[in-house]
Amino acid sequence: MILDLAVDDYTGLWELVWGVQSSTQEDERRSNIALLRTELEELVAQGAVAFFRGINFNGDEVAVSVDEVPGLLANNQSWEPPEPNSSHLRLLATEEGQRKYEQLFRT
Repeated sequence: MILDLAVDDYTGLWELVWGVQSSTQEDERRSNIALLRTELEELVAQGAVAFFRGINFNGDEVAVSVDEVPGLLANNQSWEPPEPNSSHLRLLATEEGQRKYEQLFRT
């Protein structure tokens, strides 16, 4: 699911949570975020996704250092929908991620 969204466009972490959320129970939400975090850390290690900061989805994104990603994924606020006109974290598949996606889903 992560690569499917990331290949198409920039994706906010909160959108990933919405994609796997089956209920509003807080313990299930934390479990979903923990799973997403693990998968994202693996995709970052593989060079399949890159992270960016931005305020609007209009080309204002700025790349985030790979070294910053673990701390940002550990921050609970990163997983919440952003307030209007506030900076948020988003991801996008890299060329490697696009190749991986095509191998997984288009063969």
